[in-house]
Amino acid sequence: MTMFAAATLFLLVGCRTDREQLTEINRLLNDNKLDSAQMCLNSITLSDLSEKDKPLYLLATVKLNHLQYRPIASDTIIRYCIDEFTRTGDKERLAESLYYQAVTDYEDGHVAKAFEEMKKAENEAHGISDLTVRHKIIECLTDWNMSEHQYQLAMEYGRQNLVLSSMAGNNNWIAYALVFISQIHAGLGQRDSASHYLDKCISYISEVPDSQRVDFYNYIAALTMKDDLPTAQSYAMKSNAIRPNSVGYITLAQIRYREGNQAAADSLCTNAYYLAKTPEERIYVLQTAMKLFELQNRHDRAYLTSKMLIKAKENEARLREEHDVRNVQSSFDNKIRDLRFRQTFFYAFLLAVLLALIFLARSIQHRLRLNKKSSQIMQNQLLINHYEEKIHELEQSDKDKSEELEVLNKDLAEVKKRQTLQLAKGKQYYDHIVNGGTAYQWNKPEYIDFIEYYKVLDIAFVSKLEKEFKDLSPRQKLYMILFEMGKDSMEVKRILGVADGTMRSIKSRVKSQKL
Repeated sequence: MTMFAAATLFLLVGCRTDREQLTEINRLLNDNKLDSAQMCLNSITLSDLSEKDKPLYLLATVKLNHLQYRPIASDTIIRYCIDEFTRTGDKERLAESLYYQAVTDYEDGHVAKAFEEMKKAENEAHGISDLTVRHKIIECLTDWNMSEHQYQLAMEYGRQNLVLSSMAGNNNWIAYALVFISQIHAGLGQRDSASHYLDKCISYISEVPDSQRVDFYNYIAALTMKDDLPTAQSYAMKSNAIRPNSVGYITLAQIRYREGNQAAADSLCTNAYYLAKTPEERIYVLQTAMKLFELQNRHDRAYLTSKMLIKAKENEARLREEHDVRNVQSSFDNKIRDLRFRQTFFYAFLLAVLLALIFLARSIQHRLRLNKKSSQIMQNQLLINHYEEKIHELEQSDKDKSEELEVLNKDLAEVKKRQTLQLAKGKQYYDHIVNGGTAYQWNKPEYIDFIEYYKVLDIAFVSKLEKEFKDLSPRQKLYMILFEMGKDSMEVKRILGVADGTMRSIKSRVKSQKL
């Protein structure tokens, strides 16, 4: 970075709030501008930050160390970030913190724990908008499952990885996604599919930084060695030119053997073994070297190499059994599914209770309204009867009661008018039945309006029904009233629009409710 650029960055950072600076640092880290991010971090004093900004600053330092391939001395900082982001509900930063915790555990050899933390990160990242965080979690699960030979799981994550990379339009991500899928197909023995995805990947390799192309070149060399030796040698040499590595050396050893240069092949095999950094690399190197010795009929060297290979495989099998990464992941997925099911069931139960309460409240409200209406009709009818009796008495009197009669007639007219309005619908339904109509399309409100009007015509019969029977439904009351009106069974069946079986059922239920 030039002095001018550094000065410009310093002035820009100095004019921003702490939160704005931390947001800018995160952007620089995502863009892999590590020097600029370091300068910005150096300009901030942790003790001057608010409690809300401190975990953001610490997460940025963890992220920077990871990108600079510097080991994290302690996971205390990451644990602090996890606790704080859990408390504040920041799912995006929590997912990222869990990611770095998982990576730290994996690098320390705690594979099972690392997978569990990464699955937690995956769960927290579900649905967040930050594709960078989601991508690196899914890409890591692809890589780890592939390393643990869990190829089916690796393929599931590999396809998700490719989708996220395409959504982001990031060619670097796409290059890795394609090479991972190609390697997974190779691991499954699907050579044609592996070659297909490798061909797609090659056009994107230029988007990958030079320092990260080692694995790409080694994989291309391994896949092309059988059919195109010059191409395989070219890519293996490119890989070793970037950084001497075990896979690049063992690939060149195979090429030298095929050329007949046994001494060079032996030297490259030895260097490859000492360059191997992981159990998987050692096993690959030993397997390849043993095959070369067998092809040369050097059985003593093949035997010694096979013993080393058996020991390496036993160590790897023991570690894999201890880690049991497939069960760790499936167990976590089952827990999450169970938790989500419980949450869904709980919310569904709450919704059902809420709907039931709403229905009950509306039902009570409707019943109260009907009871109020029925009560008003009864009160009006009592007033009408009272006024009519009073008027009759006054008319029979010898005294002049004209003024009192005028008031009573006025009050009577007003009550009758109110009663007529309230009973209008009921009268309409009553006239409809009297004139040959049917009730098969009626609902509960129509039944009730009809019954309320019929009370005016025959209050004694309706009162008898309510006294002699327990909780008759409006439809059952209509059934009884129709017979009281002189209808026979055939007419009642026609009016209600029911079959013989339903008629028998109504009759039986009415009888069963008689007190």
